[in-house]
Amino acid sequence: MDKKRRIFSTTGCYGTGSSAVTDFIKEFEEIDCKSDYEIRFIHDPDGISDLEYNLVENPNRHNTSHSLKRFIKNMRNLDHIWFIRRYRKRFGDAFLKAVDEYVQDLALCEYKSAWHFDVYERGKLYYIASRISSHLAYALNRFFGLPVPYSVLLQKEKAYLCVTEEEQFLEATRKFTSRFIQMICAPDKQSIFLDQLVPPSNFRRYARYFEDLRAVLVERDPRDIYLLEKLVWRGSVAPTERVEDFCAWYRWTRRLYEKEALPECVLAVRFEDLVYRYEETAEKIMSFFGLEPAMHVAPKKYFNPDVSIGNTQLWNQFLKEQDNVDYIEKELQEYCYPFPKINQDTLKKRGIF
Repeated sequence: MDKKRRIFSTTGCYGTGSSAVTDFIKEFEEIDCKSDYEIRFIHDPDGISDLEYNLVENPNRHNTSHSLKRFIKNMRNLDHIWFIRRYRKRFGDAFLKAVDEYVQDLALCEYKSAWHFDVYERGKLYYIASRISSHLAYALNRFFGLPVPYSVLLQKEKAYLCVTEEEQFLEATRKFTSRFIQMICAPDKQSIFLDQLVPPSNFRRYARYFEDLRAVLVERDPRDIYLLEKLVWRGSVAPTERVEDFCAWYRWTRRLYEKEALPECVLAVRFEDLVYRYEETAEKIMSFFGLEPAMHVAPKKYFNPDVSIGNTQLWNQFLKEQDNVDYIEKELQEYCYPFPKINQDTLKKRGIF
């Protein structure tokens, strides 16, 4: 029997610096740290969470089957799209075999059926052709009495009757995720670390899909996130064209997980604490994951607070943004970190005078 792996992860809203925890964990040789993996099928659209909603929380004779088919399509796209190999490049055919087994555990039976969403899924041109054929068939039947089917394009396709009980769904899902973890984890490692395996919001929901999951939720000062996104990363995720929109976005994303207390399997840390209070915060993370100091074989090799300090208090570098920084301080005061004052030597290292 395959051994059970402990699953560690980080989570956080965009730009919070969760990769700092990932880099810190790389310094422990007992953990298989997969920093280059993006495992998103838990929470992305048509992923496992959407599947649970349509099978367990809101089962419907059409929607439930359709949801499982969309999940299968999503998994096949993750595996490969035509000649572009994605998961298939890493796992061969093992991933789709695991998906097929998961589907078998969720489906009570298969049968042939048809409904209008089967047409929608094929695209607009197919839908237009279907409507034309339907009207033509109706006209031929009405005026000439020909026994033409109502729609020659609406063909019966595979449909599923699925489990609708929560425990059945969770048992099948944990079996699937455990098989996936076994697939990607090095055989000589007892624990695996995956960055952003689950989002910070609705964490209790996603944690149920794994046998043993623990995650660190990383938060970061909104002023630095704003400046990084706007002037360093020049990204397109967080809105930065209007500082008012950024503040609304920042508060909205945080309230998603502030609605209820975090479960015990989540540890909340500040990126800034890992920089300015390194020893204390490192000890807290190690204790949370059950790691001994002796396991830390390469301290500061991948995460060095003396280097990462250069990614904090960026308003000292981008002085033209001071008005926007002041606005963020006013609107998001409770999220701003109480930074210690940076000394002149640090500013000179950054090229700031």
